[in-house]
Amino acid sequence: MTRAFWYSDETRQMTGADLEDMGFLFSNKAIPVWWTQMPVHRPLLTGWLGGPPAAARINTSDEDVLIEALGSISNIFKIDIAKLKEKLLTWNVINWTVDPFSRGSYSYDTIETAEARKILSHPIGDTLFFAGEYLYEGTAMGTVEAALTSGLRAAEMLLDYE
Repeated sequence: MTRAFWYSDETRQMTGADLEDMGFLFSNKAIPVWWTQMPVHRPLLTGWLGGPPAAARINTSDEDVLIEALGSISNIFKIDIAKLKEKLLTWNVINWTVDPFSRGSYSYDTIETAEARKILSHPIGDTLFFAGEYLYEGTAMGTVEAALTSGLRAAEMLLDYE
C-alpha cells in the first residue's frame, strides 16, 4: 500500500501539524470538504460537495470533477497537480445530483418528518416494508449505520409476518 501524501514530512512541515490522525478537512476550495478513513490509516481521501455548488455541476463530466478535486487538494496542500496525478492510483466520482433514486438529496427534517417516519415505519399490506437512513430513530440518523439498522428492523418485521 502506498503511504498517503498527507503523512509525509513535507506536508508536516508545510502545515506545521502532524496529519496522521486527520479525519476531516474543511476548506474554501471548489471541493471544500475532504475526509480520510480514520481511525484506519489508508491512502484514501473522499471529497464532498453539496447543495447549490453540487447542483451547478449537474452536467459536469466526472473527469472535470476530478480536475476540480485535484486542483482543490493542490491548493490546500501546496502540491503540484502533476505530482498528485502521479500518486493517484484510482478515482471515482459519484454524482448524486443526477442519480434518479437519491435525486441529489441527503435526508433532512421538515415539520412533517416525525409523522412521516411513523407512517413509513409500518408495512403496507404486509407486503411493502420501508427502510433507510431516515427511518432510524437513534442519534446516527443520516448515516450508513442508520440505513443498515433500519434495514435490519424491516427484515425482522418481515420475518415476524411469516
